Amino acid sequence: MDEVNIRLVNILDAKAILNIYAPYVVYTPITFEYDIPSIEEFEERIEHYTKTYPWIVCEIEGKIVGYAYASRYRAREAYDWSTEVTVYVDEEYQRYRIATALYTGILNLLTEQGYYMAYACVTRPNNKSELFHERMNFKEAGIHHKAGFKLNQWHDITYYEKKLAKEFDEPKKPKGPSELETNVVEEILLDAESLVKYKK
Repeated sequence: MDEVNIRLVNILDAKAILNIYAPYVVYTPITFEYDIPSIEEFEERIEHYTKTYPWIVCEIEGKIVGYAYASRYRAREAYDWSTEVTVYVDEEYQRYRIATALYTGILNLLTEQGYYMAYACVTRPNNKSELFHERMNFKEAGIHHKAGFKLNQWHDITYYEKKLAKEFDEPKKPKGPSELETNVVEEILLDAESLVKYKK
């Protein structure tokens, strides 16, 4: 088994992914979700979103230690070329550039699908995430003040944006993940995998 492996998610990953996500729900305002989703609900999310957007996981020695995914930015059709991206990494594995690798992979997949803009929403203050997005060449796109209330206080959020492709006058609808060529997906994920700097 490879020491480090970045691959597409499957429904059987739901429990491991949920175990990474749950502490963020309970202890932080990083996600505005109040309650830990059930395993069934999380499986439904994976099944629903992966029809349109890529979800990927990073395994180290067979254990899922982080994941990244894309989702719909806004519901109106004119937003179809925009998407929102998110990454979560197990706290014990946050010093190995896993977030960088996962974001690189997800952004390159989205580019290949034909998306034009990627957005990320960061709860303020979160200096670590703010610096991370700047390193990933995202630009600050605005602050929403007191946008959410969690853990007994109000929180601002910062939106970051990144252009994925050249502007086109008459864009084609983005491809679904299943429409991408297998060898292209494999190459993108291998390139992302090479960015992980894991040492025992």
